[in-house]
Amino acid sequence: MLICSQCRFENPPSNRFCQVCGSSLPGDDASDAQVVLPSVPAVSSVDGQQNEDLSQVIANESAIASEQPDAVAAEAEQSLVMDAFATIPPVQVDYHQSLKNQLDEASAAQDPIGIADVSQESLDPMTPSSPNLGDKAIPDGLAVAAVSNSDADAVATPSDPPEESWDESTVWTGSDEGSDDDDSPTVVLPMQLARLDSAGASHVGRQRDHNEDNFNIQTEIFTTSGLAGQSFSAKGLYILCDGMGGHSGGEVASAMVVEELKRYFAEHWQEEFPSEEMIRAAIASANQAVYDANESDERLGNGRMGTTLVLVLIEGTQVAFAHVGDSRLYTYSRRQGLIQRTVDHEVGQLEVMRGVDPEIAYGRPESYQLTQALGPKDSDYINPGLESMDLQEDTLFLLCSDGLSDYSLVEDHAEEKVAPLLGSKAVLDQGVSDLVHLANELSGHDNITAVAIRVKVRPDSKALA
Repeated sequence: MLICSQCRFENPPSNRFCQVCGSSLPGDDASDAQVVLPSVPAVSSVDGQQNEDLSQVIANESAIASEQPDAVAAEAEQSLVMDAFATIPPVQVDYHQSLKNQLDEASAAQDPIGIADVSQESLDPMTPSSPNLGDKAIPDGLAVAAVSNSDADAVATPSDPPEESWDESTVWTGSDEGSDDDDSPTVVLPMQLARLDSAGASHVGRQRDHNEDNFNIQTEIFTTSGLAGQSFSAKGLYILCDGMGGHSGGEVASAMVVEELKRYFAEHWQEEFPSEEMIRAAIASANQAVYDANESDERLGNGRMGTTLVLVLIEGTQVAFAHVGDSRLYTYSRRQGLIQRTVDHEVGQLEVMRGVDPEIAYGRPESYQLTQALGPKDSDYINPGLESMDLQEDTLFLLCSDGLSDYSLVEDHAEEKVAPLLGSKAVLDQGVSDLVHLANELSGHDNITAVAIRVKVRPDSKALA
């Protein structure tokens, strides 16, 4: 080993320069090497006694070595240097700190590059924790309950990655929030479906002896895997009906509409996402089925059976929904909160739309009578409310009969009962059952039915490429 005369680091014999301080090392040729003996001070031992002056020792030994042959003298000198350094306390060198200092010096010599500070809050400050809703038992008398869960995890790795939540549809590339600059450009992110869950539950209520509500959850999952990677897509048909007409009337009408809509979309929804014309035709076909049954049975007046309807169709990030009557659709997202997406087809709401004060409009006995329903009249009298949207953030859809939506129950308990259902860790079927149980506890005046659909989206990396 070659010892550096400057920092005393032991270097391999093949080194010509010290790998720590860069000083020149003695060459391999002993005849050409010139050993430079450092001035060695007197060193105190541990017990405080002073050692001999090493300089004198080295000088005496050098005089002896000079009388020997050249090769022997060189070897003696080398050995003498080694012995001399062996008596000197080693210098402690922090090589990691030395390297850090060199890097800091090198960085200081360059122009700094600004790097965005990614803190924990910037990951998703809007995303609250999503605790499980607990293991409450489904309330007694819960006549119908169903759940359909599907997600991309089925084709992904077994380990669950941290949940991603995309709550904003745009990326701001201009001035900071709060700036007076209104011309800040935005980039709209194309989104893709990442997960689709759904669940439904129905209860007869506390004041009825039979359940005239009905619902349907139908989800189709498509997964592919190959050299190009894995992909996930899905489409779903979700129906909720609140029948009327008494025994052998309301429950028959709601069941007929559910079955006819399932049949119609199975036949016509093959390739393209259903257009507005197709949805209207499907609802007209369902209405006609109930209307023909009324005519065949010669039902008259209040004896004619009918049903309300709220319908949701999903394919990828495309959503369309329609309704007839007073069954409602709500959506909940972290950015927009709770929104009632449908307007009740009833006398009181019609008066409100004409400018009558809501308290006056709903103070009349007939205010809750329906202005539209499927079955009592032919399709010329049916004008369903219909809208479509493209999802840009995680969204929860809640379909409900008036047994759940009456008395502002959904609005009053949205943060407590609806908002937690948006989280992936929430048990969706238990959450829906909790909503039904809550409506039964607070009122229970009518049949209670709820269907929840949780849609998770994420940026489409293929579209961004």
